[in-house]
Amino acid sequence: MAGPGAPLRVHTVSGQRRDRSSPPTGPRSPALLLTAAFALLLSIYLVSPVAIYGDGRAGGPTAASLVVEGDLDLDEFSDLAWFDGYQITSVGGHAYDFYPWTRTIFAVPVAAGLEVAAALGVGNGAAAAVRSDTWEPVLLLVPGALATAAAAALAGLLAWRGVTLRRRCTALVVAAFAGLGTGYWSTASRGLWQHGPACLWLTLALLGAWGVEHGRRRAWSAALLGAAATAAAFTRPPFVFLGLGLATWLVTAHRRRFLAATGGAAVVTAAVLAVNLATYGTLMMPYYDPARASGPRADSLLYGIAGTLVSPSRGALFFLPAAFAAAAWGLVLAWRGRREVGLRVAVALSSVVFLLFVAVNPEGWWGGHSYGPRFLVDLVPVLAFLSVPAVEAVLASGLRRPASAALCLLAAWSIFVHAQGGLIRQSSCWNTVPDDIDQNRARAWDLRQPQYLAGARWVLAGNSPLRDACGGAQI
Repeated sequence: MAGPGAPLRVHTVSGQRRDRSSPPTGPRSPALLLTAAFALLLSIYLVSPVAIYGDGRAGGPTAASLVVEGDLDLDEFSDLAWFDGYQITSVGGHAYDFYPWTRTIFAVPVAAGLEVAAALGVGNGAAAAVRSDTWEPVLLLVPGALATAAAAALAGLLAWRGVTLRRRCTALVVAAFAGLGTGYWSTASRGLWQHGPACLWLTLALLGAWGVEHGRRRAWSAALLGAAATAAAFTRPPFVFLGLGLATWLVTAHRRRFLAATGGAAVVTAAVLAVNLATYGTLMMPYYDPARASGPRADSLLYGIAGTLVSPSRGALFFLPAAFAAAAWGLVLAWRGRREVGLRVAVALSSVVFLLFVAVNPEGWWGGHSYGPRFLVDLVPVLAFLSVPAVEAVLASGLRRPASAALCLLAAWSIFVHAQGGLIRQSSCWNTVPDDIDQNRARAWDLRQPQYLAGARWVLAGNSPLRDACGGAQI
C-alpha cells in the first residue's frame, strides 16, 4: 500500500490523466440513458421485417401452455401444421419443445398479456393466438427482441461502470454497436432463438464479475455472477465454457466470494432441475442429451476454425471485424493500464475454448439456416466487455489516429452487413437458394455470392426488401 504522499496511479488516454486509485466518478445513474437505448433498439428490432423462427418455433406455444394450463407439454396443439416439425420431441407420451424451455421464460409475459387482454374483452387469449395465423410475430419475435435489446443495453451499463471519461458516449456506443453491428440485429432478435436470452444472462454475469472486482456489495455481486452464468448455461449449453472461465477467475482472484457465487448458482440449478424432473422425469432437458455432443463431426478442427473465422458467408472476418478488432485492442489497452486484467484474460481465454468447440460442433460450425456466423452471437457480451477501453480511446482521440479511423470504418461495415440480415428478407433465402447450405457447405466459401451481400444485391437489382426469392418462407 502506498504511504502518505505517494503518487497516485494514473492511466492516460490521449493525454488525459485518470485516477485509478478511486472508483469511477461522474453521473451516478445511467438508467434514463440506457432505457432510451433499450427502447430504440427494441423499436428497430420490432419494425425490421426479417423473421427467422426455425429452431425457436415451439417456444411461443410452450409459453402459452405454461400460462394457460400450467405445464410445458404441447399436446393441446397436436393438430397444428408446425407440430410435426423437428422442434418437437416426445417424452413419456407427451410432446415438448426440443429446445431448452428456459428461453421461453421471455415469452411468458407476452402470453400472460394475451390472457389479461382476453379477460378485458380484447382477443381470445394465448392458446387461441397460437391457433391463429399471426401468432409467431407476437410470441416469438417480440420476446426475442426484448431479450436481445436488454442484452445490448446491459452491455452499455457494463461500459458505463468500466470507464471514467466520456461515460455517456462510451456506454451509448457500446450498447448501440452491440445491438446493431453484430448478430444481435441479424440473428438473435429475429425470433426466439437461444442466443438472445443466453447473452442477456451472460451480460448480467459480467456485471456481477465487475461488481466483485469494484463494487461495495461484493457478495451480492458474486451471487449474481453465479446465478446468471448458470442460467446462461441452462439456456444454451456452450455457455458453460464461458461460465467456467468466470469461475476460474473468481477462484484465483476473489476466492472469498466463491461461496456466494456457488450459492447463486445452486439456486438456479435447483429450480431448473426441479422443473426438469416434474416435466421430463429426468434431471436434464432433451436438448442436453450427452449423445448430441458426442456425435460425428462434420469437418476437421482446422477446417471448422477456418470456416468460423474467415469463410465469406460464415466467418467473423466478414461479419464481426469491428467487434473482434475492438476486443483485441481493448485487451491490449487494459493490459497496459492494468484494468481488470485477470477478468479480461479469463473471459478471452474461455472464448478461445468456445471457438474450438464451435469448430468441432457435431451440428455443424456453419450454424445451419442462419445469417452469418450464428454461433458467434454467443460471444457478443464478451466482445463488448473487452472492447470498452478501445471505444473509450477512440472517443478520446477522434479520428486523428489511424487505428481509430480504421475501427470506425470496420464498425460502419459491420452495421451495413447486419442491417441486411434484419431489413432484407432475401438475406435469409441465401441459405436455400440456389441450394441448401446444410447439404453444400462449400457455399460458405464462395466469394462470388457471399451472404453478406445477398440482401444488398437483391435491392440494387430493383427488388423490394420485403420480397424474397424463396417462396415467402422465413427460414
